[in-house]
Amino acid sequence: MKANFIVKIMMFIFIILLLIGLFSPFIASYLNNSMGTNIDINSFESNYLLTVISATAAIAGVFFVIYAWYTIKELPDTIDKIVSKNVDEKIKVYNEKLEYILEANHKMNAVYSIKNPDKKIDLLNEVINLYPNTYNARITLSYTYWYDKNDLEKAEQCFESELADNPMNVNAMCDLVALYDAMGESYNALKYAKKAIGTDEKTKDYLMEDSRLKDELKQEIQKLTY
Repeated sequence: MKANFIVKIMMFIFIILLLIGLFSPFIASYLNNSMGTNIDINSFESNYLLTVISATAAIAGVFFVIYAWYTIKELPDTIDKIVSKNVDEKIKVYNEKLEYILEANHKMNAVYSIKNPDKKIDLLNEVINLYPNTYNARITLSYTYWYDKNDLEKAEQCFESELADNPMNVNAMCDLVALYDAMGESYNALKYAKKAIGTDEKTKDYLMEDSRLKDELKQEIQKLTY
């Protein structure tokens, strides 16, 4: 029997007793008039209502004690059910996520064998839709737009999307340095160079050796301090 069902029963009994107590004088009067009984209505003293309320409150107190006892008795089972339900839900979510990760990784492995850039882009988008943080997925998509399709704006969007989810990805920052340099946007190139070096001091050496960067940009990067 559930605790809330017990509460309903106790409330029902409580209301019945309260109604009987409150309407006792009228019941006695009705019995005297209709059935010829001889109930002394005057025995209901002036403090009758207070007595009924006190008695009802006492009964309510007893009901409360019974309910509290039952609730405490039922508490361990209730906690177990709640915990079990939460654990089961988390396991279900984890298993679903794991399925997406495994499928995304499987598709990602197939990406590297595809030569057609359009088909590669389609498959990479499938990978990202399944699990956005699949290792190297958005970086590979950026490279495909950049080197295979010569779509520098799409490549920029993919790098930015990677950094939005993984703001400490120094490799994506360095790629943006090279991309902006290729686009002739030296201001943005230097901005990401500074950001990359601030994240990892060793990045400066990497950028100085990056063959994708123009000498003019490397000279400016060389001046950067951290």
